[in-house]
Amino acid sequence: RCLDLFDGNDPEAVAAARARWRAAREAGHELVYWQQKEGGGWQRAR
Repeated sequence: RCLDLFDGNDPEAVAAARARWRAAREAGHELVYWQQKEGGGWQRAR
């Protein structure tokens, strides 16, 4: 398992995370995206 936590308010961090996501998906890994809610909790994105 791997966790990729990044600052969603930093455009460079978002771009790098998206590149890592694409590379992992292309390598055949099963990926799940979670996003932080306004109140600070986490929810699995669709």
